[in-house]
Parts: sequence; structure tokens; C-alpha cells
Amino acid sequence: MRIVNRAINRSFILFSFLLFLNISNCYSANPAIKEWKKKELTEDFKNRLCALSDVYGYVRYFYPNDNLKDLDWFNFLIYSIKEIEGCKSEKDFNQKIYQLFSPLCPDLIINNNFSKPKRYSSGSFYIQERSMLDNREFNSEIKEISAYSAEYPKPDSLYTFIINPRLAVSFPIALSELPKRSEQLTSLIDSCKNRWDEKSMYYLLASEPFARIANEIMRCNIVQHFYPYYFEDKLDVTWSKSYKDYFNKIANSNNSTSYYYLVCNMMNLVKDSHVYLNFNVLGAFSTKRFPGIETVILDNKLLIKNMLAPYDSVIHRGDRIIKINNIEVESFIKGKLNNLSYSTLESGLTKLTSSYEIFSSYARDSVLNLTIKNSKGKESDVAVKINMFRPAFVADKEFIKCFDGNKYYINLKDPQLISYEKFKAYIPEINKGKGVIFDMRGYPTTDVFSILANITDSILSLGNLYEVHYYFPNHINPVPKPTEKWFIAPSTSAMNKDYSKKFQYSLPVNEKITVPCVFLVNSVSMSFMETVIDIIKNYKLGILIGENTAGCNGDTPHFKLPFASFSMTFAKFLNRDGSQHHGIGIKPDIYVENKDTNTDAQLEAAKKYLDVLASHTSK
Repeated sequence: MRIVNRAINRSFILFSFLLFLNISNCYSANPAIKEWKKKELTEDFKNRLCALSDVYGYVRYFYPNDNLKDLDWFNFLIYSIKEIEGCKSEKDFNQKIYQLFSPLCPDLIINNNFSKPKRYSSGSFYIQERSMLDNREFNSEIKEISAYSAEYPKPDSLYTFIINPRLAVSFPIALSELPKRSEQLTSLIDSCKNRWDEKSMYYLLASEPFARIANEIMRCNIVQHFYPYYFEDKLDVTWSKSYKDYFNKIANSNNSTSYYYLVCNMMNLVKDSHVYLNFNVLGAFSTKRFPGIETVILDNKLLIKNMLAPYDSVIHRGDRIIKINNIEVESFIKGKLNNLSYSTLESGLTKLTSSYEIFSSYARDSVLNLTIKNSKGKESDVAVKINMFRPAFVADKEFIKCFDGNKYYINLKDPQLISYEKFKAYIPEINKGKGVIFDMRGYPTTDVFSILANITDSILSLGNLYEVHYYFPNHINPVPKPTEKWFIAPSTSAMNKDYSKKFQYSLPVNEKITVPCVFLVNSVSMSFMETVIDIIKNYKLGILIGENTAGCNGDTPHFKLPFASFSMTFAKFLNRDGSQHHGIGIKPDIYVENKDTNTDAQLEAAKKYLDVLASHTSK
């Protein structure tokens, strides 16, 4: 086998050199590739790619070999795909899998051709563990465990993973002794060293379909093994079964834009509003552009919310869009949703409009042809150019308002406006009125904790957030471990100063809000805002008015890939009673839906609620 491995290493060195030379020549000869190289995959080859993907994921993420931290897995996968393409039979393929992965996993056994496993004696052992670093990067490292417990794999025991009816791989996923670095592995690591910069990587992706497939094998395995809502989103039914068609589509993508949207469409299976895909090559971003109009979906209608010159002379707030490029708006939105990840339909529709994704484009100065119906029912066609680097619509810039001289409104949806220093100065005035309305339909800052301290009479704790530890593949026996709890002390308590310092929020002034509190919520309320709303609901700090929140909470690491790096939820959030939050959200106490752009029905309902409550109190 040593002779075979040496041959594999020599083959890889030659392949890497020729691939790099080919890309360099391609870039020099044709610096503007317009048509990407395509490759139609046979059914057998697609099946083998799926098998390669599985073995890669098991070995990379679950075999504890500290030497593999230096391996460039992207280059290794490109070479491996090329190697399995030439296999003539299943027997050849199985042997090739062994030849490719045995330098990485010396304990690898194919198809239960068992050797006697080492006997584990009590003591420390090693596993792989994942975490999110302080800079939000995903991290995988070898961890030494001092003593065995049932949550861990049994050290030095062989675990068998069925790849397909004709292939099973076995190896330990906990070791009492880490593998030594072999000559074969050292040579392989040296051969795999990354030699791509931004430009050459682009041309690699353009001219080598196997490079695109390698990138997606890496992406697919991250979701396969580490997405905490894998079963809730029914990915055990849909995810890996989509690989074959997906790999074929990726191999036949026309350009970087079509490749990007194929990735978006695949990630649509992941029902996570945290998912964000970067249109990037090695971290260099393509520029997304937007039109000078802002829209909102209300009552199943796509309405104009804001517009900039020159469109403000032909389009008006509240006008309804009924066709886009001669496509019925319902079909257009459905197509857009197919390329978006979202936790609930409502949060998906909100994500489309609030982030301006509905009309975004990577093609500069592309044109949208809109068919508009105004309030009088008259239709007109308007051509809108997509040429803005970023939207520049005037948002509500008031942090605090007073309605009717007796109801205060606090804007907690815009992190650029939120200021506890400003808020605390208004507390005496707020307490003279009928009540206070907090707008939670956005994303807050930690200053919101200081505000809650002015409302509560008891110590508040953050809800059920878990970091999930995966010691086995395919979400077998995941171990949810509670994250460190944060607490908020009442502003009038002796613990106020200590808690604000320890849990890093602004020191609350020693005053209490004594009037009724109303909190506006909807599908824009997600992530950290849902953490805050969960506190409000659990401790009954006020009434929630509006719609369900987004149903998307948990920390979000960044996963670096050569193309289209992405973020997704990594931690798991549950309701206080342990029930599912994901894909459901927090329900308001009073459900109110906004119907048009002229009236904020949720805000009006909150004002009316405080008026009615005050009238009952005065009797």
C-alpha cells in the first residue's frame, strides 16, 4: 500500500501542477471568460460524487487527526473528483476511496474488512469538536477528554458508516493516541498547498467544473453535520437526496451569477433567516446594486413604500406593482423566494423587501419594467434602472415621540438610533402619561437591557440558548449544552450596578417605569430581538401587539469557502417550556396585521389599547 500511496502523491503533484499551469495559461490568453466550461455528469459519476462527499465529511469532521489542519481540503477534493472519474467499476471506486483517504485516516477500513481494533484503557482520549470563535469564524479542533462518558464515542472503537449498498467505511472517531504524521500525508499536504489568488480562483471555477463541485461538497457537509435545525427543517429527507442533481447543475453553470443562484436555490432547503450568502471569490465581493424604489408586501400585495428621483414624479407611495418584466407579481415573488433561505413565509417576504433583495442585481444598470396600478385603478408602465450601490431611503429617524401628549413611542428597531442616555432622561415624563410603546420591529442593541431594567421588579434571565456539540456524524446523539446565561437586575435594586457591569449593558438609572408598556412585534423581529421579546413575554413586562416574530434565533458563525462563503444558525434556541421556537416565532398577545402603507395599524392598535386601559383605570 505504501507504493500505491506514493503513486497517488506523485499523481497529485503532477495534477496540481498541470491544473495551475492550465489556469495560468487560460488567464493570460483570455482574461475575460464569458462562457464557463460545462460537464454533463453520468448517473454513475453523480452517485460516486455523493459517496465521495460522505466519506470526506466523516473523515474531515470526525476523525481526530491533528495533522489534517494543514491540509487544503479544496485542492484535495478537486484531485479526488478527478481520480474517481476514471473508475471503471464499483470495486475500482472502493479501492480509490481507500487510496485517497487512508493517508488522512490510517485506521480506515473499507467494507468491514476488519482488523482488530486497539483496546482502550481508561484515561484521556481525543475527539473533534466544533465551536464559534470570538470573530464569529467556524472552528474545528482536536480536544482532549480526561475521562469517558456516554455522550462521547467509545475511544478506539470502530464505527461503520454506510455510504451506499456497496460501500461502507469504518474507523474510530475517538482515539486514545493521535496518529503520527506519515511521509505520505506530509507529501500530500505539500502537494495540496493553496496557490490560488482571487483572479486565478475565478478562472479555476470558470474552467474546471470539478472545482465548483469541490466547493459545494464542502458547503453541503457543513449543513449536513452542523445545522442545529436539521430535523426540524426535514433536511434528513431533502438535503443529501438533492446532491446528485445539484452537483450536475453546478458542473453546468454558465457563469458566476448562475452558479451563485444555484447555491441560493440549494440553500432554500435550509429554513433559516440567518443564512446569508456572499457573492465572493476568496473573500473578494461582487457589487450588488439596487433600484431607487422601496417596496413592502402587505395584505398579499406588493406596494410602493418609498421612491427617489426621478421616479417620485411617476410613482407614488401606496401604488401597487402588478407585473415585473411582464411576469405576474405572485410568480415573480415565488421565484425570488426559491433563491432565499427563511424561517417562515412571513419572514421570507419581509427579508425580500426590508433588505431590498426583491429587485437587487449584480448586473450594472439592468432595467426593471414595472406595471403599476395607482389608487384610482389606473395602470401604467415604468422602467426602473438598477444602479444604486446601496439604498438611500429616509427612514424614521426619531428615537422618541410623544402622541397626544400622553403616550410615548420608543424606536428600538434601528440600532443607529437607540440611545439609553436619551431614553433615561424621558422616564419622568413617560411616567406622567398613559403608557409607553416600544417598537421592536427590527434589531436592537444591548441598551435594550438597560431599558428592561427600568421596567422589571425581578431579575430577568435570557432564555434557552444551547450550543450543540456533535461528536457523531449525521446529527446522531447531539449534545446541547446551555450557553452562559445573562441576567438583568431591576434598576432600583442593590444589584443594579454589579449586574450591568458583569453583563455589559449601560448602567440603568435608579428609576422605574410605572405606566403600562406595549411592545410592537412582527416578522422583522428576529435573532437577538427575539431573545429580548422572549424575556418580555416570559416575565410579563407588557403586552405584545402585532404579528409572529421571525422564528429565527441562535448565534451565527461564518463559514469560509473559495466561492460564496456563508453564515447560518449554529446555536439552538428553544421556548422557555422547551418547545420549538424555530420556524414558529413568538406569538403576540394581540394579533394585528398592517394592510397598507398609509396606516401603521399595529401602532394605532397600541395607542388605542393604552387609551382604553387608561379609561378603565380612571373609572
